[in-house]
Amino acid sequence: MIRHLLFAFCLLIATPAFATSTPSAAAPVIDQKGADALKPRVADSLNAVAASFSQKGMLMKQSGDLMVEPAGTYYAVTTPLLTLDMPGGVTRTIGMVAINAIPTNDPDVFKVAVALPTPMVDMKDGRNVGSLDIGTQSMNGLWNMTALAFLQMDANYKNIRINDLTKNAQTQIPELTATLRLSPSGKFHSGPFEIAATGMSYKDPKKSWSAGTNRLRAMLHDLDLSATRDARQQAATGGAAGMQSAALALATSLLDRADILVDQQNLSWQNVTPQGGTTGGTVKTVVMKSALSKIRTGLADGTIEYTAEGFTSTDTTAVNFTPTRMNFRGNVEKLPLAAFVQAPGRDGIRNAINNAGTHIVMTEGVIDAPGYGLALTGDLTASNASPYMGIGKFRIEMRGMDALTSYLATPAGAASLGLEHATNNLVPLLAVLQLAGHPGKDASGRAVSVYDVRITKDGAITMNGNDMTTVISTLGEAAKGAQPQGPLAPTVVAPPTKK
Repeated sequence: MIRHLLFAFCLLIATPAFATSTPSAAAPVIDQKGADALKPRVADSLNAVAASFSQKGMLMKQSGDLMVEPAGTYYAVTTPLLTLDMPGGVTRTIGMVAINAIPTNDPDVFKVAVALPTPMVDMKDGRNVGSLDIGTQSMNGLWNMTALAFLQMDANYKNIRINDLTKNAQTQIPELTATLRLSPSGKFHSGPFEIAATGMSYKDPKKSWSAGTNRLRAMLHDLDLSATRDARQQAATGGAAGMQSAALALATSLLDRADILVDQQNLSWQNVTPQGGTTGGTVKTVVMKSALSKIRTGLADGTIEYTAEGFTSTDTTAVNFTPTRMNFRGNVEKLPLAAFVQAPGRDGIRNAINNAGTHIVMTEGVIDAPGYGLALTGDLTASNASPYMGIGKFRIEMRGMDALTSYLATPAGAASLGLEHATNNLVPLLAVLQLAGHPGKDASGRAVSVYDVRITKDGAITMNGNDMTTVISTLGEAAKGAQPQGPLAPTVVAPPTKK
């Protein structure tokens, strides 16, 4: 969600994990012997962070000595000078991270306070191309030297600025907070993690956006300490194969269940048109809830809910066709998570899903705008026997198709919804679909066209009993050219990726 900042933040929070109990005992002595014992363990932690960056296609380099010294009531740790080689030939100089470490009654767990260097400077071909500045910061927690991860953590960063000089762009985050609270649960560990950005904004000469609040909350169940440790070791020592093995272990062994909430409030955006004017809009609320269970079985079950409300548009021609709300609810059974790590490309994932017989249910799918509407329910079971990847049935209710078709037939209308590249085929096909629908009423009593769709194991698609296989295939090809950029585009806000 805030990728640029995480380049630095992930130095110390590569993967949130594991709390541990600490028996009552006398506090360990701070001395040179303890500093000498701590130094190689800190080095292992830095190597684990470097392995995490490698999995993301980045190379973390260390220059100079790691220093660990007794300082009265704590150990003063200063890392070597850290740099990060990023995609596109950009090198970020992170600097030397300062850590105060206090041993606890558990020899594997240290209380730590961490200060990240600021600013961090980005260079390419000898030129300054960007920077990351942190105004004020506070971060402390419990670090497990065996798991190579935080156990508990409280972080607060204010007035973060990320500058991209090549695009004359700036991302600002007035406040970023993160918390982690985990506790033992039998041989596993469970607890909540949360990260939130307040007042986040982005601006360049062509576009700008802002988000009042971006928040991710997760409840993690039955985390396995040994799985994380083993995965990190594989990533650090096994090259590309080791990284894939580590990713597979984390996808199938790290935990058994996760409940996730993404909450975004007061989103807005503005784009500069080719004519020099501006268009924009707002979304009041975007909420996504999801849950995955039975992860360790290899075939996970999951649920998802998505709601977006409070859309507005400054483009007066698009107001009638800008959604006022979007609601989606559904669930999935027998999802082969390992396939998303192991399978080679889209075909490999498709084959794995088909072989597993993954079952998808859409219990609610709603797009509602003043000028048109869509409601969808149905289910699909993946199958190798079907050329359309599955066998299933759907009920679709569409309102205002005639008005939407006429609107999309105009260049301005198609552009406002991000469908200008698909209208040559899409508009005629929508006109054909109007003829295939049966008249009906939606839940509010408004007139709709109703479509009962069946997908059979031999690849036939019927709509209200009529064979529509050829028409639907053509519609799918037309939709491939559409890349929504306007009100139908995803509303999750994120800063652009550094090139």
